[in-house]
Amino acid sequence: MRNITTFVAALAALAIVSCNKNSVEQPPVETNERIELDLTIAGFDDSADTKAVKKGWTKGDKINLWFDDWNFDEQKVATPDLIITYDGSKWTSGKFAEGRSPKAEGKFTAVYEGSNDIMSQSTRNYYYNYSMWYFAANISSDTAKYFKDVIPRDVCYMPMYIFAQGIDYNFADNKLSATVSAWKSYSGYKITVKGIPEGDYAMQINNNPENSINGIVDFATSSCAFVIAPGEEYPKASAGSANNSGYTGGLMESDGMAFYYRSASWEQTEKLENATIRFRLIDLSNGKAYRYQVTDKTIDLTKRTNIALNYLSFTAE
Repeated sequence: MRNITTFVAALAALAIVSCNKNSVEQPPVETNERIELDLTIAGFDDSADTKAVKKGWTKGDKINLWFDDWNFDEQKVATPDLIITYDGSKWTSGKFAEGRSPKAEGKFTAVYEGSNDIMSQSTRNYYYNYSMWYFAANISSDTAKYFKDVIPRDVCYMPMYIFAQGIDYNFADNKLSATVSAWKSYSGYKITVKGIPEGDYAMQINNNPENSINGIVDFATSSCAFVIAPGEEYPKASAGSANNSGYTGGLMESDGMAFYYRSASWEQTEKLENATIRFRLIDLSNGKAYRYQVTDKTIDLTKRTNIALNYLSFTAE
């Protein structure tokens, strides 16, 4: 079983750029002060949707911020510029990463990843094609034999991943001011299995499996990393694809084991209609597989969806 852990990271000296529209930009001035926050951050609760992926912010939630000139000189820095934490009533902040400082005004990108553990896989994070890839933990080598149709490293325990980019900010007197809203998601399809025994599991989702023998296979789309790339106005967030076989690893949460996917369908379409969906659950301790199937389902792929299943509904293959 994979427990979602609390993010721990070391942040170093703070640097501030003093500038305005009518003056020459001054060199950064180092300070050890914590950043004061004046932030309005919209919840990611989809209050009108009872199948919301996340309902509100909880104590310990962390949001990673990358500012407009991040990695401008290709420094290949993995650490976010600033990490803010929700203490149960308000957002708090530490210091800016070493050598980093915001301008007097600009734009930033915010990323929330459900494990709150962005640097835990630091040995797998790497700089590629001018982008920083942050990988989730992948399936261990001793369970690789259960995934004969994919490369084992491409089956990951991907957490929830939401982001907001191009957020306008102001920074003055060591205070960061901004309004964060318009969240988007690369984990828009969440399957929660309730009542599942303690253990380590993966899931495979296959749409219309009866057509598989004809080579027509539509799997749910999974991810293995989230990606931050420099942009002209602000850093851009995207997701690294995991595999085209519908596999992802499970993460234990308060309401059951969660399996996060980018989308319910691999096909580039807005709606999955009259579909037969096969949920295949694999116990990674012994390789045993269990199956649950539904028919005549329609899913709007433009909306985030949370589907809850009961473990007792699955039958052994």
